[in-house]
Amino acid sequence: MSAIQALQRFTKEVKKFPFPHSFEPVRKKWEELSQKGFLDRGQPWLSAFQLANFTKFLVIYGSEKPRRTQFDLARPFNRYKDFWSAVEQENRYSTDPEFIAAFIFRFLYQQLPYFLHRGRVPFMFDSTRALYLSSCVQTNGGMIWSMSDFERETGLPLDAFLRVSEKIYLFFQTRMRTDKESLESCLDEKDRRYLDSVLNLLSATRSSFREAYDGWKADHFHEIPYEFNPLLRFPIIVHQSEYWAPLPELIAYAATKGLYFYLIDTFRGPFQKWFGEMFSGYAANLFIKHLGKSVVLTEADERSHAWQGKTNDFTLVIGSNAFLFECKTSALFFDSKKESSVETIARDIRKNLANPKHRSGLFQLYDKIEAIKNKKLPKSLNAYYENVREFFPVLLIHDRIEYANHPQTFRNLLDAELRAAGIQGFRYQLWHLEEIENLFEILSPTSIDSALEEKFLNPSYEPWDLNTYLYEKTERRFSHLRLFFFVPKGETEALRIIRSLADKR
Repeated sequence: MSAIQALQRFTKEVKKFPFPHSFEPVRKKWEELSQKGFLDRGQPWLSAFQLANFTKFLVIYGSEKPRRTQFDLARPFNRYKDFWSAVEQENRYSTDPEFIAAFIFRFLYQQLPYFLHRGRVPFMFDSTRALYLSSCVQTNGGMIWSMSDFERETGLPLDAFLRVSEKIYLFFQTRMRTDKESLESCLDEKDRRYLDSVLNLLSATRSSFREAYDGWKADHFHEIPYEFNPLLRFPIIVHQSEYWAPLPELIAYAATKGLYFYLIDTFRGPFQKWFGEMFSGYAANLFIKHLGKSVVLTEADERSHAWQGKTNDFTLVIGSNAFLFECKTSALFFDSKKESSVETIARDIRKNLANPKHRSGLFQLYDKIEAIKNKKLPKSLNAYYENVREFFPVLLIHDRIEYANHPQTFRNLLDAELRAAGIQGFRYQLWHLEEIENLFEILSPTSIDSALEEKFLNPSYEPWDLNTYLYEKTERRFSHLRLFFFVPKGETEALRIIRSLADKR
């Protein structure tokens, strides 16, 4: 059976399910899966990503004539697996390691947003408040972008958006559908005036959901398994006078992690520049808050010593160790986050994280370390590094990434760029912001230096994610640090590698 035939069989099956009443069995399965930490050993075929994907198609294709009272989700789920398997069989992937690395990144990136542990939702909102509301970024004496831009666009302050969104999420935890009057009842009187504006950002009618999907869907049906899911932007579906939230944790995602994508989609360049500078400042301040200002050198600190050469966003200097951090908002640029082309992803990873032409990303870190080793910095700045014997460069990314340090993933692409520039054996790590937040939440400040050193130098730990390292070092006590991915049927070289990565964690 061809992939197009398999897709037709799947959509035909979805059309048998009534919209929106079929949200009910989806919500039931979501609750079961959530309570088991997203791994149900009795139903290993079930995943959060799979539920969200089916729900997307249910909004698009589901019947508005409720003919059924019982729903067997196994049939459409199996049809979707058949489709995805057929896609993989028809896609003759290159065996080139760099191509496979980009495929793996795309495969993992697609599923990460759906691991939303209920117990971590308060952390998600608190982290977002701290990230967006604690900074004011200016360049050349003028404001690049500000929260007032968000308020002018949406009709509500950002802190009100987060506050109301969190209350709406908590409300939907105990029910799946409601009317507007009931939603108003869960809000304080002062926040009720913001409800319409918040719902404008988080909800969509069926027609507007379809319109959004048409703008984001894959250009080729072979890429459908990897396309963007509009539920990540519109987790609340409006039907007649009711509001439905089949997957409530997606409300929390849209209002926190997903907020970045709304803002960059709406404001583009000005917000992107503001966010890049704000993000690096926020990350540096995390280390300052927990370890003290005396061990942290920011870019501004180094410029104050008249250093004009290549530098990084901030450096942690503890004893004989220097951890150099260069912050990137994402491994990808904006447009390729909506596309699912492996070639586009590979291009962006190279351009954004290891750009030899502009000496940015890893080249920036390499040049800075060489300057320190060769004492090219101003004398007063060299003094900060005079006792350093080990250098540990880190690309810190805002977007969540997984398996980034394993040589078979997109690290493969970065190493290729370094080799092409004559750089061999450059030891570095790729971490994301949430991992740093987890680091300070889980470990004591006095153990940070030794933990990060071990993460770099121990050959067993070096290819792991920082989250995986923390998971193992804390005897697997923190289940939210562990992920389980949904792998389609069939065998390709790339999928075999994905399984081998999972086996090694």
